[in-house]
Amino acid sequence: MPVDTTPVRPGEDCADLAIITPRCPAPLRWVGGALGVLVLAIGAYHAIRPAPLASRSAVGDGRVSVAQAWMRPTPTSTGAVYLTLRNDSGAPVLLTGVACAPAECMMHISAEHDGISTMRMLDSLTVPAHGEVAFKPGALHIMVTGLKAPLAEGAVFPLTLHFRTLSDLAVAVAVRTGAPQ
Repeated sequence: MPVDTTPVRPGEDCADLAIITPRCPAPLRWVGGALGVLVLAIGAYHAIRPAPLASRSAVGDGRVSVAQAWMRPTPTSTGAVYLTLRNDSGAPVLLTGVACAPAECMMHISAEHDGISTMRMLDSLTVPAHGEVAFKPGALHIMVTGLKAPLAEGAVFPLTLHFRTLSDLAVAVAVRTGAPQ
């Protein structure tokens, strides 16, 4: 196939021609090619980036929201997630379970009786109307077990909260050395 080497005519857009013909001066071909690569890179990024995780779910006359979901770095395959679950609606909400991608997880409550610490698994948890429940160290928490690799500070992973009468709520859990301020 012969190459068209005739000069660009007045009124022709050289940037459009740079992709398909060598008729544009070299600097303009480079700009057109660089813009094409940039557009492809931006498109690829948006195609493969993970979808943002929601932090709210509508319920009845109000909202259920999660604040400050975090977990300490894990040197082993086990850790605990802490967060605050708020119910701004006029009716109690029943949390029936939790799930996370990197491992198995379940709701637990820790307590101390006669100097002995115990931990008990919970099947469900009621968040009172216009109230909140805090998952915090030494008390209510979401136990994460069976991690395939330790989670380092700065990592983020998805956690899904399951409710009896609401849609699931996806939350981003940040791995950090201490509780958020």
